[in-house]
Amino acid sequence: MVELATITAVLAASKTGVATLTGATDLIKKLRGGDPSTTEIQQLVADLSAQLMEARMNAVEIQNQLLELRQQAQTEDQYKAKRDLYVYAELPGGGRILKLKTGEDYLENAEVVCPICAEKDRLFLPLQKLNTAYKCVSCDSNFRFKAPDRGLASAPRGRRM
Repeated sequence: MVELATITAVLAASKTGVATLTGATDLIKKLRGGDPSTTEIQQLVADLSAQLMEARMNAVEIQNQLLELRQQAQTEDQYKAKRDLYVYAELPGGGRILKLKTGEDYLENAEVVCPICAEKDRLFLPLQKLNTAYKCVSCDSNFRFKAPDRGLASAPRGRRM
């Protein structure tokens, strides 16, 4: 993955390139306004103008792509920072959740989150605690924290005669 500093440096360079091309375009406009001595010079200026305009459009496109790439890198960095706050925790009932690491801020972050939504959708959604399991309200997954009761069902009582 490209580092954020690299993207920022390339973005600054592309802004400089766009400014340079704008200056060259303005110079060509001034030349066109004068009285060129030959039609050949006029044709060269026209060709140069077209090439500079194309280069400027390409530079603007590069700049837009770099802005988008920088945004993606920032989003990825934010996800990784948030994900680093959590560890996988095995539940006694067989479920596996993401639990906030000890010492992290419980006021700003959910204590337990859905691992499916965190990994798949990059969402850190708190789990709803039920009697025997945590439930994700987004993906509808259940994560058991208590083993299901396996006790004997009460036998039907016989009739007394």
